[in-house]
Amino acid sequence: REQAPFAAVPPTLDKSFFWINAETPGDAVFASPSLVSHALLPTRTHARVLTPRAITSPAPQEEILDRWLLAYALFDVPAARVEAALRGAASVENDPFAMNAENGQPANLYEYAFRSHELDAFFQPFKKTIPEEVIQALVGRYEAYPRDLATLRAKYRLDYLYVGPYEQRMAGRDFDAAPELTKVYDSDGVRIYAVSQNGPEL
Repeated sequence: REQAPFAAVPPTLDKSFFWINAETPGDAVFASPSLVSHALLPTRTHARVLTPRAITSPAPQEEILDRWLLAYALFDVPAARVEAALRGAASVENDPFAMNAENGQPANLYEYAFRSHELDAFFQPFKKTIPEEVIQALVGRYEAYPRDLATLRAKYRLDYLYVGPYEQRMAGRDFDAAPELTKVYDSDGVRIYAVSQNGPEL
């Protein structure tokens, strides 16, 4: 019973997941900059996510990074918050369910990529962190990334934006003001926007 808040998906999120399963195509692609939603959407619904996890995706590393930068840009996440995520310092406070999930971006993007290749490396302590020069390069790329939705939606297939409580803590974009978006769900602090279909099919 004491562990329930850490394991039970909040009912407000589950309600949106039921809607996704009932009202969206089985191959719909959703975008979110939150690692919490990134983990829940493909496990609680039939949805696909725009942003892959490095260790389980066959996509090239450059594409994985680009998709995550694009997801941050779609939500217009402030560069300082992106940098904090890359440092593994973007935890959600006072949220037993999310706990430190948002701190997992270094492992999500690179997993063991920066581990030593020495023969005894497996037996040495290892913390999944991103080197400082890589963080600065990624933040620089993000700051130069376009922010207009017409450009962003054209790069990869994208059907919906998921804007739940974790996304709202990050996002700087006014989704209701974007002509490329249509709000199709709005309940209990979760909004879902359909993206007008002028992007690629795959």
